[in-house]
Amino acid sequence: MRDDLRVPKKAVRVEVLLTGQAPRRLELFVPEEHALGAVLEGEGAFLPAHDPEVGGWLVLHRARIVWVRLPADEVELFDHRHDVRIELVAGAAVDGSLLYQAAPERARVVDHLNEPSRFLEVWQEEGRMLVQKRFIVTLRER
Repeated sequence: MRDDLRVPKKAVRVEVLLTGQAPRRLELFVPEEHALGAVLEGEGAFLPAHDPEVGGWLVLHRARIVWVRLPADEVELFDHRHDVRIELVAGAAVDGSLLYQAAPERARVVDHLNEPSRFLEVWQEEGRMLVQKRFIVTLRER
């Protein structure tokens, strides 16, 4: 491929949990003008990743990603905050906060969960997680 046709990408170091596996550190590649969430929400079934520990490339099945943990970054301003505990299908739990903006008539947690996005953003002290909604069994406000 010609270099002038390539889309510039940045490597984002993350921790990923795939179904039936232990969490692992990987690098995902994101076009410079996009956020990682937009890449995870993409249409294709598979997503390339780099494993820096073994120095090899692998391809992740997007539907098997339970969650992705990103490093902490600046928190934007949000209208709504709900501290939650999320129980996942494999028995694991995620604690954190939902921070989002919504019109007053769509401000409930259930309204936020029913948004069409595939992943739910959960803020934690050590970073934020993108949890695939299909793996959520229950969500309880704390």
